[in-house]
Amino acid sequence: HFIVPSGGEMATQYTQSEWQSIIDQAERGLPGSFPEYKAPALGTLNFAKCIDHTLLKLDATEEQIDQLCEEASRYGFKVGTDSA
Repeated sequence: HFIVPSGGEMATQYTQSEWQSIIDQAERGLPGSFPEYKAPALGTLNFAKCIDHTLLKLDATEEQIDQLCEEASRYGFKVGTDSA
């Protein structure tokens, strides 16, 4: 059965109780703790290496791709391009 959306609620095939059971089961499968991740300091090269500098335009020009690569090189970003 589906719950009819009202007041902006999402339509779903599950009841609130069924959702809670699904969530509880997923939580039981998680580890008790997670390792702490220390993010690199802002403005450092290690921080810049965490940034994906990507151009996703299908009609990107050669000049735009060159600019993307130049910026990535200048700031130390990772770079991704795709030419159709």
